[in-house]
Amino acid sequence: MCTRRITILRTFMADTKGLLSSSKLGEDGRVRFAERWDAIQPGDAKRNHVRHVLNAANAHFDDLMELWEEAHV
Repeated sequence: MCTRRITILRTFMADTKGLLSSSKLGEDGRVRFAERWDAIQPGDAKRNHVRHVLNAANAHFDDLMELWEEAHV
């Protein structure tokens, strides 16, 4: 199992870029956007694209973290 370090995951959906942070796991175990001014770009991104990014990241979070670990070791 992968170790849980603070990581930033870059996500893309259509024209929407999102920065997710593994340190932003809520009490419900769901990943959150990073606390940065540029966490969602553009600022007027479509809500359904933003929601899709979060849903996909939460559904595959362990896989994403393992891939991040492999790429940064």
